[in-house]
Amino acid sequence: MTYTEDRSKLKFEAPRSVVEIVGESLGVIGLVALVGVTIWAWQGGGSRITLLMFLAPGITLYAFISVIALFPRVWNFPVELTPENVTYQYQNTRSLVTWLKPVIVWGFTHMQWSATGGAGLGAAFLPLFVGSVVIILGIHIWRGCRV
Repeated sequence: MTYTEDRSKLKFEAPRSVVEIVGESLGVIGLVALVGVTIWAWQGGGSRITLLMFLAPGITLYAFISVIALFPRVWNFPVELTPENVTYQYQNTRSLVTWLKPVIVWGFTHMQWSATGGAGLGAAFLPLFVGSVVIILGIHIWRGCRV
């Protein structure tokens, strides 16, 4: 039996690193900012549907990623799990989901702010947003494969 075949026997308990705590904090601050921008714009008038268009997916994605992070046994890994690499692989993947949350939430916060302020997203938004997600994924996949 390999670890990949029966993940229910895997035990993973590792404290969060300072970097992960920073990532989680940035995500929570971004979530508060998203809700705050929505409340601010709601009081100012305008289309309520437009306001919910960014709030709902932002909160939903944040919650979904947070729930996924609670169940490491369902994650896919780029290598087979062994007793030697299981802790590293779990920490690496937990770091991945930790850092995706603030990028996604702050992206939706910027979209909400732009939609309510009328300034537009700007030409750099899409390359920065997609580039950030791709870089985070790439770094963590590379780290997961090199062990």
